[in-house]
This record gives sequence, structure tokens and C-alpha cells, in this order.
Amino acid sequence: AEHAGGVACDAQCLLDRAGLTEAALRRALALERALRLSDEVQAKYAIAESPTSMTDWTVVTEKLQEEVLADEGVDAARMAAALVALRAAARLFPTMQEAQESIHAKHNRARRGSLVAGCPVPADIRLHGLRAGGAEPIALGDLCPPGGPPVALIAGSYT
Repeated sequence: AEHAGGVACDAQCLLDRAGLTEAALRRALALERALRLSDEVQAKYAIAESPTSMTDWTVVTEKLQEEVLADEGVDAARMAAALVALRAAARLFPTMQEAQESIHAKHNRARRGSLVAGCPVPADIRLHGLRAGGAEPIALGDLCPPGGPPVALIAGSYT
């Protein structure tokens, strides 16, 4: 694992830097899950995502996570490391039930794929535009024909 400052660190080292015990992390994960699914926080998400809002759901989530960790005694100096521990708990603690049932693990759709540098472009992947009403999706293979120039594909999500 890595500490928020980029220094190599295993799971226990990260907990130490965060000022958390495993028991405290378990409690924080369980509380975060309960709060994120609560009507009150879901209403905050809805407001944050409204067209007139100047923020988005990530701000609501970060504040909630900071409050949960502060309740476990994490101070401002250790908050960055504690946030890394909370968000990466499923990977750092594969046998911790609370980590595997956390929002981060339960709803994560990302999976390790088989693509490596030099693989042919998967032609059947559909790309969608961001315009309201949506443009017609285009096949990735149409943008990257076989034998064409090398392509660097940078992808992300828009929420």
C-alpha cells in the first residue's frame, strides 16, 4: 500500500500513520456504510447532484468519511492516511468482513482485465458522449482501426 504522501507502507503501517486500530477501522467502515445508505445522506447526495448545486456527491462523501474518522479520534494531521486506509480497506484487509462489505467493495464494478500494452483494441466496446440527450455511441474499434497509428486511450467516469 502507499501512504497518502507516496511513501511505501503496508496495511499495519498505514493504520499506524492514520492513528487507527483495526477495531476502529472496522467501526468506521460499518458506520460509513450505514450513513451512506441512510435517508439523510441520500438526501444530501440528491441536493449535491441537483442542477443548481455548486458541488457534487464526492464532496458529501469526503465530509462524511472525515466525520466518521474524526469520531474514531483521527486528527487533521492523520486524516489523509486515515482516508486512504478507509477507502482501500477491502484491498488492504482481504479477510476483514467489514472491509469486504464496505461501500467501496460491494459496489465496485472494476475488475482486473487481461489487456496489456500491444494488445489489439477491443473493437466491440461502445463509447458514449457527454452531451445532454446523448450522441449515438461509437465503437472503439471504429476510432482505432487495425494497422492504424498507435493509440493511447485515457478513460474516466463522469458523474
